[in-house]
Amino acid sequence: MLSKSVLVFVIVFVFALIVGLFVFPAIKGINQIPETSGIKGIVLIGPTCPVETFPPKPDCADKPFSAKIFIKNSNGLKVGEFSSGIDGKFSVPLSPGTYVLEPQSRNVLPRAESQTVIVQENKFAEIIVNYDSGIR
Repeated sequence: MLSKSVLVFVIVFVFALIVGLFVFPAIKGINQIPETSGIKGIVLIGPTCPVETFPPKPDCADKPFSAKIFIKNSNGLKVGEFSSGIDGKFSVPLSPGTYVLEPQSRNVLPRAESQTVIVQENKFAEIIVNYDSGIR
């Protein structure tokens, strides 16, 4: 008969194996996606100053923004999500196809419009996501 500690170890090991094989590859919809195609780009927020001038002041340029963005397929089903870095940049591998990027926000502002992107085979589509800060 197995000791209690060996039995617990075996149960935990089998559970971890099942989770590793079936759950983690499906997290956030990123499963068996080629690294040769997808989307990459930057998320920006602006305006950053209450009054825009002409010529624009360099300190008032749009700034990089960290944001969560949902990815939906052409049928409207969520197939993934990602967050841009603190530098606003992102790169997400996706299979070729048509996708809708839905920028998320916890409040009314800042906000950004959804945009459609077409991913071609062996290419990364370059995207700019512009958030409206609400500053006027």
